[in-house]
Amino acid sequence: MVTHPHDVIEALQWTVEEKKIEKIKLPDLGERFKSVLPFFREKHEQTLDEMEEKSGVKLHDLKSILTELELLGYIKSKPGNVYQWKL
Repeated sequence: MVTHPHDVIEALQWTVEEKKIEKIKLPDLGERFKSVLPFFREKHEQTLDEMEEKSGVKLHDLKSILTELELLGYIKSKPGNVYQWKL
């Protein structure tokens, strides 16, 4: 009788490798980025509104920082003012 997904794995004699989740290693980009980078350590996707509210950085400065991070290849912008950590 199957009561849990592990029962199926055991019955089929599959081996399952456990993946370790690595913490994001934030680059040392300087003082300008320190107000934004910690948010991506909390979760890999953040909205512009969330970051503005938590950081206290003015919207035009925040957009500038995020654009620079995107050009450097660290983040990706998605529809709805959502930014995702790429590394």
